Amino acid sequence: MNIKKVLCMFICLVCVSIFSGCSSKQANLSMDNEVNGKSETTTTKQKTTKTNKSDYLDLTEMSGTVIYSQISNIVYAPENYIGTKMKIKGIFNVYDDEKTGKRYFSVIIPDATACCQQGIEFEWKGEHSYPEDYPEDGTEIIVEGEFQTYQEGQFTYSHLIDAELTF
Repeated sequence: MNIKKVLCMFICLVCVSIFSGCSSKQANLSMDNEVNGKSETTTTKQKTTKTNKSDYLDLTEMSGTVIYSQISNIVYAPENYIGTKMKIKGIFNVYDDEKTGKRYFSVIIPDATACCQQGIEFEWKGEHSYPEDYPEDGTEIIVEGEFQTYQEGQFTYSHLIDAELTF
C-alpha cells in the first residue's frame, strides 16, 4: 500500500472512532442489537442473514466525512450490518467482469475531499434492462435496500438486495 492510502485509511478509522462515540441510535445500532440480544442469525450455504426489523441506516443526511467513515466501517466489518436496511446517496457505477461475464452495479461514495472513495454493490428490485432502464455512469443516485453478504468462489462480498433506485 502506498502512504496516501495508509494515511487515508488511518484518518477514516479515526473518524469512525470519534463518531462511534456519539449517542446516535444509528451510529450504535449494531452494537446495541448484539448487547441486547435482539438479533437472530440464520446461516445458509449462500449467505448469512441477521434480522432485526428496527435496523435502518440512512446515510443520505450525514456529512461527507461521516458517510465515508460509516461506509468504510461497513466494508471492513460487514458482519455487523447484515440484515440492516440502508439508504445511500452516491454516484452510479457499473462494472463488467470480463472473466465471468457478470455485470455489477454499485453506488460509489467519495470522502469529503474527493480523494478516496468506497462503493457498495446493489441489486435493483424487479426486472430492469441495462443500459435502457439504468442511469448513465457517474449519475448521482439514491439506493435503498437490505445489506447482505454472498460468496463467489472463495471470497465473500456484500451488497444491497431488493434495492430501490432513485436518480
